[in-house]
Amino acid sequence: MKTKTLSFTAKHHITYDHFESVIVGALEGGSNYWYFLNEIDRSKKEKDQPITEYLSQRLFNDPFYKLNIYDAENPDELLGTVTQKSMLNAFKLAFEKYPNHYHDLMEGQDDCVTADVFFQLAVMGEVIFG
Repeated sequence: MKTKTLSFTAKHHITYDHFESVIVGALEGGSNYWYFLNEIDRSKKEKDQPITEYLSQRLFNDPFYKLNIYDAENPDELLGTVTQKSMLNAFKLAFEKYPNHYHDLMEGQDDCVTADVFFQLAVMGEVIFG
């Protein structure tokens, strides 16, 4: 007997708040144990704007913006580059492989662990640390 499977495609709207939640949660706590920011293009940052808000806005609004992420233990080792495309891919991967974290973020119930999972997916395409 052949096993029948059913599938569906779901369309989800990713908002700026989702991007900001991942970036703020990861950079201000969830991923501090493994990442290092070596250089940041601050050319469009407002004077009193928090760096996490600035990075969230750049990643959400500018498809060409690139944020290089380095290893905290070896600051010369590039782990990956976060872009708008890699962030969107992180949402797709989280939906497929980490549905609990995906749904927590989509429902506004995320925490620093959820942000760390998304950030690792955006940087490296997989969860390596933690």
